[in-house]
Amino acid sequence: MLIGELCKKLDISKHTIRHYEELGLIYADARKAGTRSYKNYRADTVERLEMIEEGKAFGLSLKQIKPLLDLFMENKLSESQSKQIVVDQLASVEKQIAGLEQIKARLKTKLATYGNPSTENC
Repeated sequence: MLIGELCKKLDISKHTIRHYEELGLIYADARKAGTRSYKNYRADTVERLEMIEEGKAFGLSLKQIKPLLDLFMENKLSESQSKQIVVDQLASVEKQIAGLEQIKARLKTKLATYGNPSTENC
């Protein structure tokens, strides 16, 4: 599949697809057509891109997604491993939320030192 087809099918930019290829998340084979050279993306590319988007939606970085993606595609990621990934990510998100709540409280405290602020939206 050519890059343009992938872009249309998944509503992803060419830049994003090229970036994922540079990171080794997806793969393409070179194909010659006359004097021009094209990249022909492998059959599993659509599924790989969908899994990348799902991982990002869960808050995983591309660095975290890469080793998991290959395991998933090779059916080597067990249900218990998948569950543990979700549990770990949930704990990470909860920790981030707690940190943001602390920052929010500090900001509100600081804002209160400026007199009678309008904080109805906070």
